[in-house]
Amino acid sequence: MIDVESFRQQIPVCQRAAYLNTGMSGPSPVPVVDAIKQRLDYEMEEGSGSPDVNSSGRSVREAARQCVASFLNASPEEICVTKNTTDGLNMVLNGLTWNPGDEIVTCDLEHSSVLVPTYYKQRQSGVVIKVLSMAPDEPMESILSKIEDALTP
Repeated sequence: MIDVESFRQQIPVCQRAAYLNTGMSGPSPVPVVDAIKQRLDYEMEEGSGSPDVNSSGRSVREAARQCVASFLNASPEEICVTKNTTDGLNMVLNGLTWNPGDEIVTCDLEHSSVLVPTYYKQRQSGVVIKVLSMAPDEPMESILSKIEDALTP
C-alpha cells in the first residue's frame, strides 16, 4: 500500500500547497528528478548517441516495463513505455484501423488530450463516439456497468 504522506514528502510543492493540476503536467518526486539528472549527466559525459548510452537506455526501459508489468499483474510484452499518457493514447487511437460505424466509448469527464484526437478520428474515419455521463465520485461498479451497456456487438 502506498503511504500518501511519505509520497507527498518527496514532492516539494506538496509541502506548501495541495497541487491538483495533473491533467497536463505535474511536479515530479525528488527521486525521479535525481534519476533524470543522473541520466543527463551520464549522456553529457559519454555522448547521447554512444553505444553504451543507447544500450543502457534500452535496459532502463526494459526494467521499467518489467516493474510496471509486475505491478499490474501483466507481462512485460503488454506494457509500452511512452513519454506521457497523451502520447500513449494517441498511439492507440492512431495504431488501430478505424472504419465508419466503429465505436469509441468515453465519458463527459475525459481530458481534452483524449477528446480532441477522438473527435478527429470521428471526422477522419466516421467512427461513432459514445459519451457516457459520469459523476466525479462514480462507483467503479456503476462505471463498469455503464461501459458494458454502451458496448455493441
